[in-house]
Amino acid sequence: MGSDVAASLGLVPSHAYAVLDAREVCGHQLLRVKNPWNSLRWTGAFSHADQISWTPDLMRALDYDPKTEHDDQGIFWIDFASVCHRFDAIHLNWNPRVFAHQASVHFSWNMDMGPRQALHDFSANPQYTLVAEHGTAEVWILLSKHLLKTEENVDFIALHVYDNTNGRRVYEPRAALHIGEYVNTQHVLVQLTARQGEKYTLVVAQREKTKPLHFTLRALSSTPVRLVQAPVPTYCEDVTGQWGSASAGGNTASPRYMDNPQFQITIPPNAPLTSGIITLETAHKHPVNIRVFRGGFLVTRVLEINTVATSGKYRSQFCTCELEALEPGSSYTVVVSTFEPFMFSRFKLRIGLGSLFTVAPIAREGAGMRMRELHGKWMPGSECVGGPDQSYHKCPRFLVRTECETRVLARLQTPHAKSLPLVNVSVYEFDDAVLGTLCASSGSYTNSPQGVATRQSTIGRTGCEFLVVASAWDHDVDASFVLYFYSEHTVEVTPLFY
Repeated sequence: MGSDVAASLGLVPSHAYAVLDAREVCGHQLLRVKNPWNSLRWTGAFSHADQISWTPDLMRALDYDPKTEHDDQGIFWIDFASVCHRFDAIHLNWNPRVFAHQASVHFSWNMDMGPRQALHDFSANPQYTLVAEHGTAEVWILLSKHLLKTEENVDFIALHVYDNTNGRRVYEPRAALHIGEYVNTQHVLVQLTARQGEKYTLVVAQREKTKPLHFTLRALSSTPVRLVQAPVPTYCEDVTGQWGSASAGGNTASPRYMDNPQFQITIPPNAPLTSGIITLETAHKHPVNIRVFRGGFLVTRVLEINTVATSGKYRSQFCTCELEALEPGSSYTVVVSTFEPFMFSRFKLRIGLGSLFTVAPIAREGAGMRMRELHGKWMPGSECVGGPDQSYHKCPRFLVRTECETRVLARLQTPHAKSLPLVNVSVYEFDDAVLGTLCASSGSYTNSPQGVATRQSTIGRTGCEFLVVASAWDHDVDASFVLYFYSEHTVEVTPLFY
């Protein structure tokens, strides 16, 4: 029923009403109904506006006085045929004392618990673990909101039930065993067939928080049931940051993925094997992701073999990453990213583990060093390759002169190549036009979206020259490249052409 039709009939769409009385008189089946808002009432058949249906006999049978009905208290008579036509369901009262076993908890949901609208983030919602302890059981779960007599009930609440969680907290509204409908009623009732020993997670939700709410949650069954608060991580740390022009690197296929904010998590050597959860929340509705790697050092290339955990597909504004069996004495790297580069936003990262840990930001590649951005190109058929032929003298090369000992690092990328070529970057001593000792190399030829890089190495003494060689493995490579050359002190870099 559309809002315009509902308004013309005095009804509210997706709204719950209370049935006060049911009568069958004078050949009519009628219900006495109340709108909890204490206003807005039915204007159809047998309403206060109906001048035809109300016969003298019917008014006497129901003690109906048209003069007193002009005061709108949200109470009205309606025929059962109209109820069947205009309403979706009728819920009947029941007696909870018929159940031999009950479990209940009382709790409050304060304004500082989670976001105002938890559309993507259930991390701060009240959550409870339900277990049927002896055999499969039919369990009725009743969520009751505490109300004052003078309080208008305008809060839309719901109760969601999740299985396959082992009773742990649910952080994102993914596939559930039961998705509750948001209703502004005092009670929400859910029926569940609970399998013996399986732990279910019950999530209390509301559409939008406007004030603190107070609840009672009951589980009623013919067999014993247990209802406890869903566990939360023992140790938590919050980290705030942002994606900016230099740190919004995009997804794992982006050459700039390594520019994303990265953090090191370290587990003490005396800690037990531990598990936990990482949540990421952004200020803007960008698709975001968490990826965790072994090592605790700066991640410059994405290798699945080094990936410990991931939040999965990029999700709008909020995502979670579960961590399992983190080893004592180990370090891990957490990378947070948006799907596209240059998606700017602030973010909050929350790390929760079952043991003590430390978290610290990881400096970007070349932090504190001078950087030169150099461009070049490999031409097909020119044999400008360093692969099996090792034709380094024909590869694109850059002459480096330094007046003092300095730390250097070189990164080679092919961001515009149609297909990523196998590439390498190396630094050699250069004396009298002769390629000398290898000082640093990116190692095996690789075609990573993030390119290849040397380790930081120390080169130079007064008057020394070095060559940075950008090489591709194949003869037919037709691609441009970008070389980022970092140095601790000022150096002179000159392209060499043949």
